[in-house]
Amino acid sequence: MDWLLVNKSKMDPSMVMANLINRDITMADLFAGWAGTSQKFNKDGYKARAFDRNTIPEQDFCEYDGLAIAVWYVLRIKPAGFFEAGPQCSTWITMALNHTQRHSEVWGIHGDTRRDDVQEGNTCAAHMALLIRIASSREVRVRRVRRIEISFSISLCLGLGSITRRLT
Repeated sequence: MDWLLVNKSKMDPSMVMANLINRDITMADLFAGWAGTSQKFNKDGYKARAFDRNTIPEQDFCEYDGLAIAVWYVLRIKPAGFFEAGPQCSTWITMALNHTQRHSEVWGIHGDTRRDDVQEGNTCAAHMALLIRIASSREVRVRRVRRIEISFSISLCLGLGSITRRLT
């Protein structure tokens, strides 16, 4: 097994638990659709996991339970393993600027947060930034985050603090 041993006396309890997770996955495919990429990896003898709310509703990345599943997958990726993602980005594209208001001086990059689709886009970007931070701290590579607009939003989250959605 690929267990990571730690000196428990020098680490806080949450880090001890994170380091005791069996790192048995080579690749995680987030927003996987019908999971073609992970199926190919599994067929080739690697252990891969697919994640997508369209095939498994509990894997909704914008909800905390879904985020927890995604974090669990990333924590299980072997060192030098990777994840890739293709999050929904319709509220970040240039053509959507009029209805999202991401360009306006009033709303700024966060956009019109009264809109559910804008809140979901902001939440997705913040959650993806968190996953990237977790992955890099665990020596996991981010192979690619598809779609340039969402990559831009994630870089904003990484550099300027997180964007969070209104909790109802």
